[in-house]
Amino acid sequence: MPKPSLKPRPALARWLFERDMTVREAAAYFDTTHETLRRAIVPFGDPQMRPPYAALMRRIIALTDGEISPNDWYAEVAA
Repeated sequence: MPKPSLKPRPALARWLFERDMTVREAAAYFDTTHETLRRAIVPFGDPQMRPPYAALMRRIIALTDGEISPNDWYAEVAA
């Protein structure tokens, strides 16, 4: 098993880890693509980081019962 990165990531990465969900499983759960979700949970500062688009953000908020919010994609707020 690869060693997890210690670089800070958006809260959604932790949310998935706590539920033992793969990125592929989570992409299906949130009705998006694997690549879109992967880019949403890479470490802060990674040039591939892309916060979720508006419709996906609404689904994430709803399906996580509000545990994940738009602020979670701002490193200074999430820290």
